[in-house]
Amino acid sequence: MRGLASLFYNNKTPTLVGLDIGFSSVKLVELSMSADNTIQLERYAYEALPQHSIVDGNIENLSQVTDVVRRLWKKSGTRARYAAIGLPFTSVITRTIVLPANIPEEQLVLMVESEASQYLPFPMEEVRVDFCTLGPVSGSRHHVEILLAAARKDKIDDRVAIAEAIGITPLIVDIDTYAARAAINRVLPNSSEMTALFEIGSQTTHLSVLQEHELIYEREHPFGGQQLTDNIVAEYNMPYEEAEIKKKTGGLPKEYKTAVLQPFVEMLAFEIDRALQLFYTTTTHKSIDQILISGGASLTRGVTETLKTQLQTKVSIVNPFDGMHLSKRVRETAIHKESAQYLVACGLALRKFD
Repeated sequence: MRGLASLFYNNKTPTLVGLDIGFSSVKLVELSMSADNTIQLERYAYEALPQHSIVDGNIENLSQVTDVVRRLWKKSGTRARYAAIGLPFTSVITRTIVLPANIPEEQLVLMVESEASQYLPFPMEEVRVDFCTLGPVSGSRHHVEILLAAARKDKIDDRVAIAEAIGITPLIVDIDTYAARAAINRVLPNSSEMTALFEIGSQTTHLSVLQEHELIYEREHPFGGQQLTDNIVAEYNMPYEEAEIKKKTGGLPKEYKTAVLQPFVEMLAFEIDRALQLFYTTTTHKSIDQILISGGASLTRGVTETLKTQLQTKVSIVNPFDGMHLSKRVRETAIHKESAQYLVACGLALRKFD
């Protein structure tokens, strides 16, 4: 996947920003290094996407999404001309393979491509493949573990085309869940505690279980924050875009909290509990020490309290900017309220410092 430019390629540049093109919104984060070698948040911005512009990770309306990204770029005020962009977890096939150590790079590339062809359900000419070396195999000096990643060209090309259409060069293409974990590992203590990270998107929720910054388990689940918007639309017969705005800013009828919001929060807690039960039944682990939640739905009133009560576990909303300096253009009160939405964008922006 050298043509991915690259999925695991790191390039230090002073103008790289993280651009997260999600199912229902687009987020941007720009970071810098302050004089005392502390990461500083320079800019962040959010723009909602029209309904159905992205479906199941596929960009259905390229010009519509491009217009939103262009608006986002202008709104943020960034002068950056380079970006790290993410691919949905479901759009990338990853495998860990074992190959001989100390072989020439040209031969390694051929061996990786040969291995990739065994796992892919579509022709090699339709995909781009990349890899990185994870390290030596435990107990063997003669073999190394290789992380292989493959994605269809059209999934990559659409996102690259959006950036290029507004004059931005995408230097890095990453997997959104990998970017999220990079952001989490920056703020999460490297302890033996078992942490369940739930990235609650609009349509799906991704569970990653981490211990000592290592991934123990991950799985995508078919529930997300869009269900609340759909429920508002159905209950009050209002347009989708209006429902999206009002669920964040208010203005809904008095009975909204009991008729719509509370049932959604309880459903979300039930689905998260069910995802954890699946983790317990498919692994040797029987408990977790804490739950971290991110995404727009994590900011919904009552979510953390309901989860704590129903799961009897420590629950926190992610703040990927914790410990960062804030530039003068960033309002501290605002970013603390909104930070959980920027986990992936922050992780992408952190690639600048790799």
